[in-house]
Amino acid sequence: MEGQALQDKVAEEQIRLICTRTLQGLPVTLATAGLLVVILYSHISLWSLCAWWSLLGVMVAIRYGLFRLYHLNPKRVGSHVWQRRIILTAVFSGLIWGLGGLWMVMQVGFIQQIMVLLVLVGMGASGSTSITYLFGAFSAYLLAMFMPVSVWLLMNASHDELNPGFVGIFFMLTLWLVRHWSYHAVMESMKLRFRNVELLSQLATSNSELAEANQALLTQSNRDHLTQVANRRYFDDFLDREWRRANRGQHLIGLLMIDIDFFKGYNDTYGHQAGDKCLQQVVDGISHEVFRPGDLTARYGGEEFVVILPETPIADVARVAEKIRLHIEQLKIPHSASKVSEFVTISIGWRVFIPSDSNTLESLVANADENLYQAKQTGRNRIYPAQV
Repeated sequence: MEGQALQDKVAEEQIRLICTRTLQGLPVTLATAGLLVVILYSHISLWSLCAWWSLLGVMVAIRYGLFRLYHLNPKRVGSHVWQRRIILTAVFSGLIWGLGGLWMVMQVGFIQQIMVLLVLVGMGASGSTSITYLFGAFSAYLLAMFMPVSVWLLMNASHDELNPGFVGIFFMLTLWLVRHWSYHAVMESMKLRFRNVELLSQLATSNSELAEANQALLTQSNRDHLTQVANRRYFDDFLDREWRRANRGQHLIGLLMIDIDFFKGYNDTYGHQAGDKCLQQVVDGISHEVFRPGDLTARYGGEEFVVILPETPIADVARVAEKIRLHIEQLKIPHSASKVSEFVTISIGWRVFIPSDSNTLESLVANADENLYQAKQTGRNRIYPAQV
């Protein structure tokens, strides 16, 4: 995140922090002003002090309403508009404190002048924690608050007294310098945080895209390119996992081995492109009958396919095998080179085991393959064993 986008993010965060912290500090402003009224009411007209406090209360109410409006709809206007509003309210607040403080120190003695200056110092320090995120507003607030009182004290204080005007200006400059340094540190921290958030977001997106790409690559690596069913490697892994699961649960696992009858003759007669299309049609037919989520259809090699049927009774395995054979026959794909039919047919050998010391994974595959051989030897276009 660079340039204008980063600046906009920082500006939005500045406004959010100022509005939040200023709302929290407004009651303190009124309480501090009330304390000043209590301290000075015996030296200055109470009515005048209350009028000043009321004016400050109006300003507090305006700022409260403005910042509440921001929290209700922060996107209603742009950040630059909010910055101008904050600077304007900071100037008016500072002027109320500064001109009010000037009016007060002009009417009281040295001790009371120090008290007024101390209150202004406290308000300047507390204000710096809320509006320092927008340094222009903070600078305007400090100048409006301290300059009227400090300049008057410099010009009117007795030479034999410690001039509090110097104290006010010194504090103002010190606070301004400290907050200027901290402002830049905070801004750099904000920028770094937003850059980190953006980098983390980009990293998460990249990781997600990489995971998707890896998953797609894994899926492709486990699929037969032509028929889009599982390939031999995935079949081996899947059968091993299902065999171990069947062994733990001591349940049945069925295996079908399927071969297209006289497929070499089909390729020689119709060409390899037609042969590829025939393989795809056969796979579609097998998949039409093998649809449970836990089952698997895979290309075993060439024109041979395999089907794994976990937790399937013997009769159901035989029934699925016959339904597959019949479905392919009913596709009526012409096959003039076949010796058993004018259409494409398949032969299927099947076997069902419950894993044991004598019934091993290797023997399951070997038995199914042997039964496929028997299906071919006994005439093709059939399942072996026949239905039970």
